Amino acid sequence: MRRQIKYPLLAITIALAMRLYSTLISGMPFSTDAWPPIRNSELILQNTPINLDDKIFDGYHNYWPANSIFGAATSLLTSLRPMDSITLFSVGKGISGTIILFTRAQQRHSRMF
Repeated sequence: MRRQIKYPLLAITIALAMRLYSTLISGMPFSTDAWPPIRNSELILQNTPINLDDKIFDGYHNYWPANSIFGAATSLLTSLRPMDSITLFSVGKGISGTIILFTRAQQRHSRMF
């Protein structure tokens, strides 16, 4: 395998394994920050259509609804509970930062030499 592909693929694999390991062992989300979007996703699914300023939400996490809407949409598409869909599919969102970092580093490194 070419060196240009081998190292980023290794980094992506390690990032994916690190995030999935705790999830697969415990069955719980990777981060404690996931609980409010999980709750909001469940509320969106139970009360749709709903205004995002509704008093049913906690009044804090509904000001950036992308995670909650993402959780509700993936839950509907996969027929999983919001907790399971956010837990599994947020890993892909998380490792995308690693992919971008390695791509940019490789581009910068190739221009230097």
